[in-house]
Amino acid sequence: MMTRKGALAVFFFFLTCLPFAAAEDAAPGGPSREEAAQAYKQGDFEKTAAAYEALAGKYPDSAELHYNLGNVYFKLKKTGKALVEYSRAKRIDPRDYDINENLTYAQGLIEYKMDDKRNWYLIQWDRLMGLVAWQEAVFLSLGLYLAWILLWIARFTVRKNLKFLFLIKPVFILFLLSLAPAGWKYWDESWRREAVVVVPKAEVRYGPSNADKVAFRLVEGLKVRVLQAREDWCLVGLVNGDSGWSEKKNLEVI
Repeated sequence: MMTRKGALAVFFFFLTCLPFAAAEDAAPGGPSREEAAQAYKQGDFEKTAAAYEALAGKYPDSAELHYNLGNVYFKLKKTGKALVEYSRAKRIDPRDYDINENLTYAQGLIEYKMDDKRNWYLIQWDRLMGLVAWQEAVFLSLGLYLAWILLWIARFTVRKNLKFLFLIKPVFILFLLSLAPAGWKYWDESWRREAVVVVPKAEVRYGPSNADKVAFRLVEGLKVRVLQAREDWCLVGLVNGDSGWSEKKNLEVI
């Protein structure tokens, strides 16, 4: 039976969180979803993009808004920006069918295909982790840890020899294993900065200056890793092992 303090905690949790859940449609000022949808039906994609940009800025954790914005950019033939928004939507809802379909289709339109020269096991692990949102990985670890704690509490507080107490060791092992995806997702969200080329052609130079020689060029839609930032320049790394400096205006961080 839930204690009085526990009931109050649950009550205040919902009292605090529910207004935020409803705030997305109730927030005063700025465009609404209905206005964005209406502009889309009328074929005014520039107005639709501006509306969804404002909404996505207010609610960056909405996969639906990023997905819709990606569709609008695709209509405007801005493939790079569409890929940015599809990728943002996938990070939030990684197993959504429509998001993955549109992302794959847009990626198939990129003119230049790049060989991924990373370790095979790293590539497969990266793909597997791409199916899990960071919240899911963290909550799984927390859930297993709490389950392990509760099992230990039951062992020392309940006098009866409960059959399910044999789960203490397996649950702890699962908790330790769950730390790998949770740690990876934390690193991926906090430290690995990925960006997409959002201009038709982006020059990559040997140094952070237009005076430096051009090393190679990138086409719109290619994904890169931002290794370092310096004023108006970014040091980018590619999956084929190449790296160089490109102007920030050529890229948009996911």
